[in-house]
Amino acid sequence: MSAGIHGRALSIHFAGPKLSSRQLDKYSVRNFNTGRKPLVSRSLDRVSGFLSKWKWAFVSCLAFYCLVIYWPAHDLITESDSKLIPKKFRLPKVRINQPESLKELEALQQESSGFKFESAEGRSFFVEKILTDSTISLAERLQCRADKNASPRVILSWNAGHDQSNLGGCPDWNCELTLDRSKFKEAGAILVAYEDPYVAEHRRPDQYVIHFSQESPVNSHFKIPYVNFFNMSLGFRHDTPAASPYGYFVKLEQESRNKDKNLRFALSPSKIDA
Repeated sequence: MSAGIHGRALSIHFAGPKLSSRQLDKYSVRNFNTGRKPLVSRSLDRVSGFLSKWKWAFVSCLAFYCLVIYWPAHDLITESDSKLIPKKFRLPKVRINQPESLKELEALQQESSGFKFESAEGRSFFVEKILTDSTISLAERLQCRADKNASPRVILSWNAGHDQSNLGGCPDWNCELTLDRSKFKEAGAILVAYEDPYVAEHRRPDQYVIHFSQESPVNSHFKIPYVNFFNMSLGFRHDTPAASPYGYFVKLEQESRNKDKNLRFALSPSKIDA
């Protein structure tokens, strides 16, 4: 090794073979300069230190993400149209107080995949599905337990526009639809589409008050007079407690399809000749 001074600069010369750039980085930079590690090694050390310091924060964020994204799915029900409907918008199953009635309904379901419906007009057909959304079984929805010998239950359409022409007057369920407001006191249920103080002031505690609307709830400006004023709603949405989707449709079982012209419009007698 030799050294010489040229002006103000100090020149140092090493004797021996010349070193490559990698060798200089490995030996000269670390041993003769400052003793620091190579740049790549220092970067890896920094990343490792950062991860060791914040790893639990990353784990917590990942767990929170999975909880928010995937956990709510257990409270949703997937329908055939691939839509997810929250359970809170669905109806609970109707409880039947008579055990023998429940057994009869189950037996009817086991006999056929559909349900044999016998209308008050004497027609009978097999229904596979009612095209509205409900968790209530098909048999429970179509099996009428009304006392046919009792007086018909009056359903008063206060300002919703229903009368005996709707649902054929509802003979299968032993009901009577009317617009006659003089039957307010004897009505078992009252359909209300628009605000009217009379209903809130004169209703009996055991009367059902049903909000009828064929529009989205966003477009309804009904001011409810008090909490729990309505017992249920009747609208076009399939997830309303009582759905009225601009008509009443059922899917017939195979054994009832295309056998009788009348069956095609059995629920709409006025359309038999269509």
